[in-house]
Parts: sequence; structure tokens; C-alpha cells
Amino acid sequence: MRKFSIFLSLLLIASATAVTQASSASTVQISFVMMNPQTKANVGSGIQVSIYPVNHPQQRTNTTTDSNGVVSFALNQERYGLDWYCGPCNAPARTNGATAYLLQPKSDGTFEVLSMADEPVAQNSAGVWILTTEIQKPAKSNSPWKLMSPQPDLGGSARLMFLLTNGKVMVQVSNGGVESRQKWWLLTPDINGNYDTGTWEQAPSPKDYNPTTYSGAVLHDGNLMVFGGEQNATDAGVVTNGTNICQIYNVETNSWRLIAPPNNGQGDWKALMGPNTTLADGRILIGASPDGSNANESMLYDPITNSWALTGTNKVAENNEAGFTLLQNNKVLTTQQPAGTLGTGTTIAEIYDPATGLWSSAGETNALFNFVEVGPALGLRNGNVLQTGALGANGLYNPTTNSWSVVPPFAKLKNGLQLVAQDNEAAILPNGNILTITATYIHATISGNGIAPGRSMAPARYEEYDWRTNSWIDLPDSLLSVPSWGGPNMTFFLPLPNGQIMIAEGGGIQFFTGTGSPEASWAPVVSSVSSLDLAPKTQYTISGKQLSGLTQGLHWGDEWQATTNYPLVRIVNNASHHVFYATTSGISSTSITPMVPSTFNMTIGSDVENGPSKLYVVATGIASLPTDITISGGSNKIAEEKAATELKAKQESDAKAAAELKAKKDAEAKAAADKAAKEKVAADALAQQKPTAVSKPLAKKKVITCMKGNLTKKVSAIKPVCPKGFKKK
Repeated sequence: MRKFSIFLSLLLIASATAVTQASSASTVQISFVMMNPQTKANVGSGIQVSIYPVNHPQQRTNTTTDSNGVVSFALNQERYGLDWYCGPCNAPARTNGATAYLLQPKSDGTFEVLSMADEPVAQNSAGVWILTTEIQKPAKSNSPWKLMSPQPDLGGSARLMFLLTNGKVMVQVSNGGVESRQKWWLLTPDINGNYDTGTWEQAPSPKDYNPTTYSGAVLHDGNLMVFGGEQNATDAGVVTNGTNICQIYNVETNSWRLIAPPNNGQGDWKALMGPNTTLADGRILIGASPDGSNANESMLYDPITNSWALTGTNKVAENNEAGFTLLQNNKVLTTQQPAGTLGTGTTIAEIYDPATGLWSSAGETNALFNFVEVGPALGLRNGNVLQTGALGANGLYNPTTNSWSVVPPFAKLKNGLQLVAQDNEAAILPNGNILTITATYIHATISGNGIAPGRSMAPARYEEYDWRTNSWIDLPDSLLSVPSWGGPNMTFFLPLPNGQIMIAEGGGIQFFTGTGSPEASWAPVVSSVSSLDLAPKTQYTISGKQLSGLTQGLHWGDEWQATTNYPLVRIVNNASHHVFYATTSGISSTSITPMVPSTFNMTIGSDVENGPSKLYVVATGIASLPTDITISGGSNKIAEEKAATELKAKQESDAKAAAELKAKKDAEAKAAADKAAKEKVAADALAQQKPTAVSKPLAKKKVITCMKGNLTKKVSAIKPVCPKGFKKK
């Protein structure tokens, strides 16, 4: 359980003087100071605070804080709920809601204030109650949560999600109230099969169908049918309470078509707001539940004949706010409180048999699971069904013995408030456990005259049911919204083929990964593939056993159904390890009976990479053993990438060789230049070391006269000598 604290300094805050005191014989004056945990100071003026009587929630009073962060109310001696909204307290969180509180009258005329976040609530020295909100806790290294990165901008908050037969996720997005036009988006996993880094594209919207609190089902032909809703808005924003519109989305053509509602929308079929489920043979069972009616009959929609047929008219309990759960024996379980009761009596459990079209008793339950609303009832892979309760009590139904056993109740907060599963989601994990979300729910003590049965109080808490130990595991806080806010009623789950649970909460998207691994006997078994050489735009048939899994995978209390018990095909290329999904259709059965045989068709897309690959059949997050196949005629991305890689390698090699040659020549030229420079330096140095010769004066020439007889000759030289026969004169 969470641990909370309030700073001691809050106890010393000065505020307005109004305290819990009797202002008249029938009312009590009570004041609150709203605190910002980011600044550890009061929130100041202008923060909205809302208070309402639990038994009369329509008598809501809204006000805003004064400059001291204080609000005051004059209250009668009855229970009240208090909500407040503080954007600055939670920035940059995606939600601005703060902790909700319950005000309980005491016998002495004062009130007790209980925090839905289970934090102690104190009064300051002036007697003013100090209300705060918890800041989001930092993620732990071993956290099971992972945020989608980046968080998508879808123009609103993601709501109901459907896993399509091509591996994509269809998401309805709302950008406002009931009157707003809904958008539909498609999420495609990335090339490695990861959804948290997948890509988004907007899908077309069905004309004049913008529902809330509706359901959908994947048909055996591979398409998606969505139907009904407690409210609907036309594209022009005209709102109606209750709708029987039925639309089918074609996965291949990315388009919608309208089909006729049951009984042409007459009688109890003016609106489709009742429980529903897809039978093993592909027909859809929908319970009649027009607003305010105690109808108990159902209709079967046959997608093959596009027709409706009345069934189950002997049902004892009404369909209103009940759920339908497919069992491993192909029958359907439902639970409902007795008509006209409110939190009393025992739950009525019934079984529908498609073979006879009749209901029968499902034994005596061990507890009351319903309080107007009901928690999800999801089948475990061992065939039992976990029924969670709107009053905190839970039970386990065994179809073999047609009997119920006790499951531990959800925990109570330290302040005594009970956690419950009331109109919320549950999903199967690969390890066989069930992930669900709970909250405190303040139940009304009177009913009728349009009075609501109560109100879910924030914050929500995630719980995991351990089917082996029959116990509950308290899970770490969600990463999307601060733990003190976020209710279960608009939090949506979807089991993915990679084993994760995709969760839309508070305007964001995150993913939950459980611990452990599935048992080998839970996996689909592929007996044959009509061809092991696959090409795009060609239909192939896969035969096997347990191809739709052993559980529906997902369940909401009554509406918002989006079960996932049908086969998907994942193809992984041996060379690149890239992941692709085929499109499945022609499903012969979506029975969750152990080892039941079935067949279906598949077609691969042109984006699937050529070459040896492995094929897996996946159902509710568990994959079969691989089948070796070869893809041809698809994408040449691997060959193109290989050629591009080889060309790049050659270019890099050539560039490297040219660079090395240039470097060698440059090195040789440099070496030669260095050598010449070195030799010059040496020569110059040698020249400087030799002594310089001393120049001698040049000798002067002399002239002598030589004679021989009458002959006379002059001789000029440094050392002149007379020629032979002559004598110096």
C-alpha cells in the first residue's frame, strides 16, 4: 500500500477563522485550506472546490478558494464527497485533479474527513482542515510501467481500444464531453514489433456515431463491429441518451458501413447498453438493457447472414449493468443483483447455453458482487472465472462443478475505506495472472428518483490477482497521473500480442509488463500452413489447436467490451529480425476450449521482407512455436540494404585506399624534402666549420734584356730567364 505524509509545517498555517462548528441546529460550518505540495504553501485564490451529498450527488456545490486558499461550507448531518482541481499542484502532470475526500458526520455534530489517498488529514491551529495532494512518485528501476515515447498528440484522450486482426490497434479518442466528435486512430507497431514506439495515423470516423459507454467485437471475417452506447453525438453535436447504432469497420478498405440494429430498433432495442460477448461460433450475444428497463431477453447477431434473432428469454435477472463472460465450455456466465435491491441480498449467477438458447442457474455465489454496477469477470487460463466485486468481495466460478469459491477481498485503506471493482477493466497477463484497477466507491444508501448509486473516488490503484496463490498483489503507481488522482472508470486496457498491456489513462498512454512467463500448454499449436512459401496478396490457411487462446483476454464490468480471443499471425525475418503482422480472416472458431481445433485464413502485406522467416500464431499475448517459412514477392528491403551496405563498404574501401596512397606519396615527398633540407643544413654547418686561407701578395714581373751577337730580346716574367744562346745584358 502507498505511504503518504503531510509536512509538519502545514499544521502551523494561518487561515480564515471558520472552523468546524455548529452554525444552526441543522447545519455545520466546515472550512478547508487547500495546499500545494510543490510550494508547501496554500494554493491562493481561484482554485475550484466541489462538494456534494453522497445520497444526492446532483446537489453539487462549486466554489473557489479565497486569497488564503480557504473554502467554507454549511453542511447537513450527512455524508459528502469533496473534489478539487489544482493545475499548479500537479504541473507538469497531464491531469489537474487532486485527492478526493469523504466527509463523515460524527455523533458529536462534527465531521471526520477521510482521504481517498489514505493520507492522514489534520487541522491547523484554527481548526481548518488541511487538504493536499500527493506529488507523483519517481519511477523505479524495476517498474513494470513504461510510457509511450513520445506521448502522442491525438487531439484528445484515448478511450476504448481494439486489437485488429492485422496487428494494429484502433483507438477511439475524445476531445471533450458527450457532445464532442470522436476521432479514431490506428497505431502500428514499429519494425521491431514494439507498440510503445509505434506510429500513428488517423482513421476515418463513422458518420454521426460518436458514442460513449459502448462496446465492440472483432468478427470472424477479420473486421471490427462497434455498437450502441449510453450516449451518442452526431457530427453536428446533437446528443441523444442511448443509441442502437451499429457500425462495421473494414480492416482492408479502412472504411465503415452501417448495419441495422436488433428488431429494427423497436421495443427494448431502442438503445444497446446491455452486456455482450462474442460466442465461439462468431455470433454476438447482446442483452437488452434500455435505460430504466428490467429487460432480460437477448439478441444474437449473425455476421454471416447479417441478421438478428431473439434468444435467452427465460433469464431470471435483468441485463441492466450486468456482464457476459465466455467460458471454456462455450457457454456464457453472467452475474446480477436481484431486482429492486441496493447492496443487499446475494448475486444471481446464470449460464447461457448457445445450443439451447436458454439460461440456467450458475450456482449460489459466495458474496454480493453487484451494487448497481459490477466488476469485471474474466476467465483464467485454467477455465475458472475471477468475478471482482463492486462492494470489495470477490469470487471464483468453476464451470466444471458449477460452483463458487472465495477470493480474498480487495484491501481496505488505513482509514477503513474499502477498495472495490466497480465498472472497470481487467486484462489477462502472459503469466496467467489478471491485472485490474480499483478505487474506493462511496455508495449511496437510498435509490430511485434518478439518484445515482454512488461515486468512484480517486485515486485508482492497480492490483494483480495471482491465480496460483489466490491472492492480490499491490502494484506500483501508474506513471501517467499523480497517484492522488485518476479513476478506474475512464482507464482502458488492451492485451497486446507482445504480452504487454496497453493502458490509456488520464489523457496519456503507457504499457504494463508483468513478471514471469506463460506455461507451454497455454500456447496455440500450429498443425499446418497451406504453403510454407508465402507471397503477398495470396490467401493461406492455417490449421491448429487452441488458436484463439484459453481466455477472452479482456473484460469490463458491463459495457466497453473489446475482447481479444482470436488468432493473429506474426512473421519475423531470420536475417533482419524485423517483425510483421499478417491480416487474419475466415476464423472458423474463437472457442477458448483447451486444444479445440480450428482454422483461419491469412494474407501478408507487400511490406513483409523476402527471405527465410518464422511464423507465429499469437492469441491473448502468447505465441505458438515457430513455423519456418520463406517469403517471396514481398519487400526487397533486406537485399537492397545489403547491396547498399556493400556499395557503401566498397566506396569506403576505395576512399581509404586512395587516402592511403595519397598519404604514402605525401610521406615520400615529405621525406625527400626533409632529406634535402637536412643535407643543406649539414653542408651549411660544415662550411662554417672550415678555416679561411690567408691571401698572399702577388709577385711583380721583372723585365730583363738578353743579347746574342747583334740581337737584343727583352724577357718579362716574375723570374725572367734569357732564352738559350742569349746572355743577360
